[in-house]
Amino acid sequence: MSREKNIVKYKEQLDKAWDDFQNKNLDKSEDVCNALIIDLPDALGAYYLLGHIYLNREMFVKALEQFSIALEKDKEGNVGGYINYWIGQIYNEYSFLNEKNPLYDTDKAKLHYCKAKEYDNYPLDVINRLHYEYKNDYDKIKLYEEGVKKFPDEISFYIHLARSYEKVNNFEKGIEILNDAINKGLKS
Repeated sequence: MSREKNIVKYKEQLDKAWDDFQNKNLDKSEDVCNALIIDLPDALGAYYLLGHIYLNREMFVKALEQFSIALEKDKEGNVGGYINYWIGQIYNEYSFLNEKNPLYDTDKAKLHYCKAKEYDNYPLDVINRLHYEYKNDYDKIKLYEEGVKKFPDEISFYIHLARSYEKVNNFEKGIEILNDAINKGLKS
C-alpha cells in the first residue's frame, strides 16, 4: 500500500478511535491506537489519543508517557501547546477519592502551562490555569492582555483584565477594556 493510502487509512482509523473515546469505548479506542502505532509509529495522533485514554482512566504515568511521545513527534509544533496543556493537567490532578496521583506537582503543572503558551495554538484554559499561579497583579494584567489578544471573543478575559487594572488603581484602563468588549458586542 502506498504511503498516501496508509495516511488516509490512519486518519480514518484515528477518527473512529476518537469516536470510540467520546462514546466511552476506551478499550476499543486503545486497541485501534496500538494497531495504528504499529502501522505508522512516527505519527503522533495515536499517542496523543492514548494519553487521553490513560488520563481518563487516571493512569497518570502511562498518560504522561504517551503525551511525551506525542510531543517528541510534533516536529512542526502544531499541537505542542495542547500536549503541554494536557501534561500540565496530569501534574495538576489531585484526587481525594482515589489513589493519589504519584505525579502531582503544581510547579511542573505551571511549567507545562507556560510551555503551552510558547506555541501558536493552545487551549484558552491555559490562561485560566495560570491565573491561579500568578500572585502579582501586574503579571495577571500581562497574562490577561495576552488572553484578550489570543482569544478576542472570550469575555471573561476582558472582565479579569479590567478587574486586574482596578486592583492596581488604573480605573480608566479597566473601563476602557470593558468598553472594548461592549463595542465588540461581547456578552457574559
